[in-house]
Order: sequence, then structure tokens, then C-alpha cells
Amino acid sequence: MRTFTRSVVAFGLLGVSAPALAGGIGIIGSGGVQSAKAYYYNIEGDQGVDTQFRPTTSVGGEALLGDPDDKFIGVVRLYGTWNAPVENPEIAGSCDGSTNDYVCPDYDSLETEPVGAMTVGLQWGLLGDPRGFQLGASLMLGSAFATPDNLEYFIGEPGAFVTYTMNEKYQLLANVNASVRYRKEYNIGANTYVGVRYLFD
Repeated sequence: MRTFTRSVVAFGLLGVSAPALAGGIGIIGSGGVQSAKAYYYNIEGDQGVDTQFRPTTSVGGEALLGDPDDKFIGVVRLYGTWNAPVENPEIAGSCDGSTNDYVCPDYDSLETEPVGAMTVGLQWGLLGDPRGFQLGASLMLGSAFATPDNLEYFIGEPGAFVTYTMNEKYQLLANVNASVRYRKEYNIGANTYVGVRYLFD
């Protein structure tokens, strides 16, 4: 995982320093949900799993690599993410001290902590004009490389986007993605990104 993380960061930094950055820069924000697992145990020691979909939000920046007039363009995103922690499982008598049927960590004491992430990928314009109104598909791959306790994880986000360019310079973006995260196990979710880009000639 760390080798993949280093590769993503190195590729992103090289891309940002390359002439291809002539594409543009922007700011983005996102909101969505992500699955996470809360574990609990019965009095015999058998493990149970409660899968929860928890809110996640992000804010950061992006660089466009390539000519904004092209249907294919590279995208590098660097952002901070806040993932709401799991809650105590909603199972009768579990983790609340009311019975001795189940035990689990005190998930309700967990706090939301910031995570640094970076993704790189492509957006493909399928319908419309890149310098006007455009619909297309995108694929972003990357890693959460700055996490509490060094718990890095892989990020994969396939999705669809719409852009609208004003005055040939300013572009509005909306991007809806499925989300796959992996660290020893898969978690799924969905995110919606919105942003504003400044395009270079």
C-alpha cells in the first residue's frame, strides 16, 4: 500500500510541475456516504459485524493536465477528507451496558479526524463542447496517504460529470462518483463533487 501511495504522490507532483498543467486549476468540495464496519461480540466470543453508511466530506484543489479544448483531459486532486466514525451497533443490548449479551469497543467515543488524500485520473467528454456544456465519464484512482495511525487506503472512483464553461475561462463542475476504498477489506460508497475551475489557454 505504501509503494502505491508513493507512486500516486510522485505522479501527481510530476504532473503539477509539467507543462501539461496549462489545462487549469480549481477548487472542489464533496459530500457523500461511505460504508464502514463496527464489530461486536456475544458472550461466547463470536464476532458480529454491523455495516454502516457514514457521512464523508472533502475540500481541496485540483489541476487539469492537458488542453481544455480536448475531450480527454487528466485530473489531479489533492484534498482533505473527514469521515464520520462508526457508531455503536444498533442491536438490542449491545455496547450500551444495559445487558451482558454483547460487548464491543465504545465507538461513540470516536471523533472525526482529517485525512489527506490524492487521486489522479482522466475525464472523457462524451456529449457537448469542452468549452461550453459537456457531459462525460471519469475515473480517479489514488490513496489516502495522510491518515491517523498511518492507516492508508486505496481509493477508486468511477463516475459521471457535467461541466459548463463561462467566458472561455471559468468552468463549473459537478461530478457524481461511486467510491471504493480498500485496506484489508473493501468499503463502498458514493460522492458528489462540485467545483470551480480556471482554465488556461
